[in-house]
Amino acid sequence: MSVLITIGPIKVLTAWLLMFAASQSLANSNPSKDSAASPLAGKTIVGEAEYLKLIPGNVVVTARVDTGAKVTSIGVTNIQEFERDGERWVSFDLPSTNHKKKKKDKAAENASESIEPPINISRKVVGYALIKQHSGEPIKRYEVNMTLVVGDYEQTIRVNLANRENFVYPTLIGRNYLTGKFLVDPSKKYEQGMPKK
Repeated sequence: MSVLITIGPIKVLTAWLLMFAASQSLANSNPSKDSAASPLAGKTIVGEAEYLKLIPGNVVVTARVDTGAKVTSIGVTNIQEFERDGERWVSFDLPSTNHKKKKKDKAAENASESIEPPINISRKVVGYALIKQHSGEPIKRYEVNMTLVVGDYEQTIRVNLANRENFVYPTLIGRNYLTGKFLVDPSKKYEQGMPKK
């Protein structure tokens, strides 16, 4: 310890900084170790909104990316429960055009241009979701399995069915689709372009 005192505090600080820099250089000299440990490795960037293909139906809609939603929510209408082979099923209408486009194109609608009818889909019920509302009782929503495509990534997941006609985005992409594959950059939109599959 007396050696450190005699060489002065500035030299001690300089020596310590050199040793620290050398240790950092050695730590950074093995990039494979760092990249394997990085939680960002292999992730795809998505924006706050993306084009989403829904299967069955092969409909492409605009979807809001919502990291606050645990489960993806699909905007549908005319939900009807029925029984098939002793199991609960639902039929519902999937809009063949995007809600957002419909709202913007009211003039075209009024000009009696043809609008494609909704696509009727039937799926087996795999569960129910209770959705909390700001006012009133929770809403019970049906959950079914559907395949979703963003960019070139396709995944079959559980989604809940909701009437989202009054919302700008007919679909919310939740964490059950995003986790492990995507990073969200809220400053971007439609980063992945139209679905590739």
